[in-house]
Amino acid sequence: MVLLVNLTGVTISNLTMPPTFMESTWAEDYDEIENYEDYWRDEKRKPYLIHWAGCDMWLPRRIDQLFTQYFSAAELAAWREEVVAKQQRELKARRSFRQQLRNVARGTRAFIKAYNED
Repeated sequence: MVLLVNLTGVTISNLTMPPTFMESTWAEDYDEIENYEDYWRDEKRKPYLIHWAGCDMWLPRRIDQLFTQYFSAAELAAWREEVVAKQQRELKARRSFRQQLRNVARGTRAFIKAYNED
């Protein structure tokens, strides 16, 4: 079935079938719609399932505000702590990777120098 649908060239944006139809299950699809809030007001179109994988706390999309407004103060604080910790781990990993690249470059120069001396 998937092969046949893909062969038609039709853009797939709906992952559900009637009677439980919804426009999309991906949160960012709603961010591209001008009045995405209307989906949450219209009971016939309101998604019962949405895939939201979080957001960049400092560069939130419009759809992210919809999710974070339902957090309690404790949940929002815990989420912010988690985001900051994750970003610190990623920064440390990038720094570590850069150091590894420097070590490889240093080792390569030493190898070339030793090879040229022979």
